[in-house]
Amino acid sequence: MNEIPALDIPEDTRYWFIRANSQAQYYGDFQLNNYIAIDSNGLPLQELTHIPTTIRASTDALEDRYKSIFQEHDLQKFNKRNKDNKDSSNYKLEQTKELRKSTNRAHKAYHFIEDFGIGDFVIVPYKSSTKFLIGVIVSDCFEHAIDHINLLDEDDEPVYDISNFQFKRRVLWIKELPRKKFPDKLSWIKTAHQSIFEITDYANDVTPVICPFYRYKGRVYTRLGVNTTNKISSSSWLRYQLLLSSIAEDNLDNIYQKQKVQSPGDIILFVEQNLWWILPLVIGSLFGETTFAHGPFTTKWQGIIRYFSKGERLKRSLSVENEKLKTQNSRAALNNKNADTLAKLNEINPDSKQIKEASDQLAKSIQLEIARRSSVNNQRIEEGFSEEMQKENITPPTKVDTNDVEKTLNDFKLSNENPGSLLPYETQEGNLNSDLDESEQQEDSKR
Repeated sequence: MNEIPALDIPEDTRYWFIRANSQAQYYGDFQLNNYIAIDSNGLPLQELTHIPTTIRASTDALEDRYKSIFQEHDLQKFNKRNKDNKDSSNYKLEQTKELRKSTNRAHKAYHFIEDFGIGDFVIVPYKSSTKFLIGVIVSDCFEHAIDHINLLDEDDEPVYDISNFQFKRRVLWIKELPRKKFPDKLSWIKTAHQSIFEITDYANDVTPVICPFYRYKGRVYTRLGVNTTNKISSSSWLRYQLLLSSIAEDNLDNIYQKQKVQSPGDIILFVEQNLWWILPLVIGSLFGETTFAHGPFTTKWQGIIRYFSKGERLKRSLSVENEKLKTQNSRAALNNKNADTLAKLNEINPDSKQIKEASDQLAKSIQLEIARRSSVNNQRIEEGFSEEMQKENITPPTKVDTNDVEKTLNDFKLSNENPGSLLPYETQEGNLNSDLDESEQQEDSKR
């Protein structure tokens, strides 16, 4: 039975957008050293984490307290810096600007400390939003210094700017996504002025480019990449829809679609979670990979942090290779057994014409039996656990035209790739260490 690793996103997961300072100054620092950070202007973290619970009972009161704490702290620093300029004409103007900056710091810190959570997704844009880092938060907020990877250019100068921001959170980076793969519905982000804002309302636009198969709020989703740069004709669309109908058959009404295929784009398919198995059926029928012809499926739903951890990434990679090896080994074992049988038969040296004729007849019958067993064996390898499928009242599609599949794949340049550049866990684990272990334990305790 095939087990499909699938990303299980808790309903309270939030999605955040955070800048790496002006002009993405600290983008490289955040990526190489596995963290995100914001400026606190020297305010100690404990002044915010030790706010009384009576105030924390109200989000409005808590955010107001953040604002008052920052303003008091920032004004003290401002007055100390400008104690000799209090009588100048610009003093009040500069003080007003400082209060405005302080309010912005308080707003960002409130989100960063109180709203950000372990297991939340975070997106960091590069200069002019030409690419985006996507990761998952794996630690609470902290302010202690971290070690930075020391990279120097030919002139022994640092190749990236190191952030001096005090409030930090560790991040396990998942991938780097080019702008052309970033969801169109979020194009407004490129011109947004805020340093931090929430984009959870766009979760089902963002998640398909993070993971190709996932469950979220009672539904299961998968993504088809449309990579053609040509116009898609009405006849191609009709062929695709008829092909989907022939695959899903009676379950066609249970498949929903969101399409953005302005050359290139994607098609998002989703179903209610109890009908999750329809999606592997569609993907397998189109791409010849995970299909019901290889047996019934079970899913292994995994939390966000565990799904993107080193061990689970490695398991998924090995699983694909193991399935290929199993098929190859099964066929090789049969071929070896048949070769041994024929070799032994060829060693017979009959003493009479009758024995030779009988031997030849036996050889032919054995060869026919070998061919029959090979055909049956190959069929079993391809069909898998058909009896279990019948028990679960699941049948593979019987009306799929392979020519229609090929034409549709060519017309749309369809793929089920995971877009963007995956960032290897091995290059990050030295920075994460216990933070990742603790966050996995917290995640497991919630499930």
